[in-house]
Amino acid sequence: MTAKLNAPYHYQLGGSLPLGAPTYIERQADAELEEALIAGDYCYILDAPQTGKSSLRIRTMDKLQAQGIVCVELDLSGIGSQQITEEQWYGGIVQTLASGLGVPFDRRNGWHSRSDLSPVQRLQAWIETVLLSQIPQNIVLFIDPVDSVLGLNFSTDAFFALIRQCYDRRAADGAYQRLTFALLGTATPRELIGNRPKANPFAVSRALTLDGLQPDGMASLAGAQVENPQALALAIWHWTRGQPFLTQKLYSLVHRHLGAGILRKGEETHLLEHMVQTQIIEAWEAQDRPVHFRAIRDRLFSPTRSTQQLLKLYQGILQQGRAIADNPPECLELQTLGLIARHQDRWEVHNPIYAAIFNLDWVNQALKLKNSPLEMISVSAALIFTDIVASTARMVADEQHTLHLVQRDLQQMRQLCQQFGGQVLKSLGDGLLMSFESPEKAVSYAIAIQEAFAIASSNLPERDILYHRIGIHLGDVFFRGDDVMGKGVNLASRLQQQAEPGGICLSQSVYDQVQHLLKVEVIKLGLRKLKGIPEPVPLYQIPPYRSSAAQEIKPARSPYYPSGAVPLDSPFYLERTPVEAQVYDEMKKPGALVRIKAPKEMGKTSLMLRALDHTNTQGFHTVTLSLEQIDSAILNDLNRFLRWLCANVTRQLQLEPKLDDYWDEDIGSKISCTLYFHCYLLEKIQMPLVLALDEVNYVFEHPHVAKEVLPLFRSWYEEAKRHPIWQKLRLIIVHSTEIYVPLQLKQSPFNVGLPIELGRFTLEQVRTLAQRYGLRWTDDQQAQPLMSLVGGHPALIHLALYHLSRGDTTIEQLQETAFTTKGIYIHHLQRHQVTLQEQPELSQAFYTVLNSTEPVPLESIVMYKLSSMGLIKSLGNTAIVSCELYRQYFMLQRKR
Repeated sequence: MTAKLNAPYHYQLGGSLPLGAPTYIERQADAELEEALIAGDYCYILDAPQTGKSSLRIRTMDKLQAQGIVCVELDLSGIGSQQITEEQWYGGIVQTLASGLGVPFDRRNGWHSRSDLSPVQRLQAWIETVLLSQIPQNIVLFIDPVDSVLGLNFSTDAFFALIRQCYDRRAADGAYQRLTFALLGTATPRELIGNRPKANPFAVSRALTLDGLQPDGMASLAGAQVENPQALALAIWHWTRGQPFLTQKLYSLVHRHLGAGILRKGEETHLLEHMVQTQIIEAWEAQDRPVHFRAIRDRLFSPTRSTQQLLKLYQGILQQGRAIADNPPECLELQTLGLIARHQDRWEVHNPIYAAIFNLDWVNQALKLKNSPLEMISVSAALIFTDIVASTARMVADEQHTLHLVQRDLQQMRQLCQQFGGQVLKSLGDGLLMSFESPEKAVSYAIAIQEAFAIASSNLPERDILYHRIGIHLGDVFFRGDDVMGKGVNLASRLQQQAEPGGICLSQSVYDQVQHLLKVEVIKLGLRKLKGIPEPVPLYQIPPYRSSAAQEIKPARSPYYPSGAVPLDSPFYLERTPVEAQVYDEMKKPGALVRIKAPKEMGKTSLMLRALDHTNTQGFHTVTLSLEQIDSAILNDLNRFLRWLCANVTRQLQLEPKLDDYWDEDIGSKISCTLYFHCYLLEKIQMPLVLALDEVNYVFEHPHVAKEVLPLFRSWYEEAKRHPIWQKLRLIIVHSTEIYVPLQLKQSPFNVGLPIELGRFTLEQVRTLAQRYGLRWTDDQQAQPLMSLVGGHPALIHLALYHLSRGDTTIEQLQETAFTTKGIYIHHLQRHQVTLQEQPELSQAFYTVLNSTEPVPLESIVMYKLSSMGLIKSLGNTAIVSCELYRQYFMLQRKR
């Protein structure tokens, strides 16, 4: 049974469909799961991602609860994985079940009082003495996603053995006949439990399958703008074979294409053919939004899988059209990935879209990869290394006192670093490695900290004074796991050794950026040979602070200088109708999640600030947190990060901090954090809370924390569909697309909620903005050349209009100098240059596009990365340079 769709309709791509969603289509599994659980059968549904498992669970729970059956969901992804201990994990399970069932759970007494038992034995005792004792009705425990156990650092065989034991005890204890389990996830029984029949709950459970949607049911999704809904359903089914996510996506693309128009009878097949080829298959990596195909690929290349074996089997299926009729375990794995499906006792590729994307060429290329290398993340930044003069000798003379002084100074350095917008990347014992977004901020910080130390030392005895040397270099930083590396890091690490005690040493790249801003004395040191650096490098030094006269860097911006987010009261913010209205409207919805993404300097934070200001006028609570401001030590520790999150939300809500009342190491930091939000923060407030997380891409640089935090945010979003208290929370997630990090689909919030992708300014918008800057452009003779130069890039447009309005330059001069080292865009260009230099495959592809007068076809992954950086425009599976500035600058660099 389906609900009639009211057009226009926002199709939901990713995440479970809430109750009452008009695009939910019932399948045979709906009736089968309900009937089986009412009968007391243990059930499991282990199927591919985005096939509707969680949406089915939500509806089944609602139906069972209407019949008096007590249901509770155990979301394993919300408990934790790699950074949680076995005891915390089991404690988290009991806490989650107790909260969902409304029964008491005394963690500090009840859980600890049975410390003589193993964690799984304590869980079993809780089931018997609390769950079955205090709840007289039939109980169904839904475990979703059960495959979350694969990320744990300990064996979960005992957990599955307990579920099997609950089934076996039905024969001797009638209370256990009231308890039923339903396990849902994306894994095979062999992956979860192996070959252990006595401990295997799947052997006594009923396996249910989620068949694809059928055309008859799909026709109800068409809406009023389609003359022949059945024909459209057949055309979509031909491509998707009823795969739910792809089906929703194609309907969404159709309605976006139609706008206010009508799809006439007979046009369906041609439209779908063109749409699938141009908007899904061609350059699929760049167009895979929300993520679907990349998730399949990443799961296939998971270290826990026999990737080579699976690829060869899949290769055989592609070559033969259909595989042999037997049922090897690898076929079940490919089915769970979603790549293949069983049809009339034979295996075949699930649908034509998968067959076109994951084709023979793709498989042959994938088979050449011996291992999937750990991907490096690279950024360009102003790097600071600090060092203490003669620290080893002082340690030998008085270790304890010297350690005290070191900690004193490093603490002050960290605090001031945060004030200047920097980030501590690493502690080096008696020094720090820090990064800043610009050389100006780095030099400002270095002058300020050396001045602070010099002033403080004037009132201290010599015994209590440490002398610091600082080196600054603008270069590359690479992250591989917890490691920080790169040529730029190596050079920066040598610079401080060239400075006087209390002085600052600058590389040429830093000096070039700040020389016209410096009001302090700068000494040219000339070429210096540095250890580990093959060629001599030119260096400059800012001498130690020696007087009370202010020695500082002149502010890099005037009050109107366009840098960072546009202030709320600024006349220079340009609305991108209807983007703002979309965000404002979404924030009114219970449990909403908005994702704002774009390359750097496209206006993401400016939009976020206006969304928060709008919700403030509605009386909502608002909290803003930027992950850019967190010390790397916190970002590298899940427990510290979640406590930081809770503490900052508490402070901004002006509530009394009660972290220790809810934080319990026995249940893990993720459950503790969720309880703190659920039982304290959201309970305390009456109006909705809008939590805005800016620069979320910074957590990408700490993958082991990202793998825990991102599923937590998603679980909160899903909780709002079931629990009214979570509907008070609305999330805004803002992140840059320039860092490419493959994320597991079920482990992130990046395929749910409302996606907002900010684009470039149009010619009309540039004309409007020019007027606000006071430029009297009567025609497009000035606006058009500027658009050609920077392609409507918001930050580059603002910067040009600022200088033009001041009379610093003319359009003609800007065209001549913009791509040179003296141009106003040099820092922006150098940031991209460093990225390309360190990723040769991107550099080669980009220069191929530069050298062509026609659109160039690119590999999908390269297309995605270059377009995410903003360097190219994708035209189907081909690309062109996004603006003339990039063409001229990089062609000039190529010649050098």
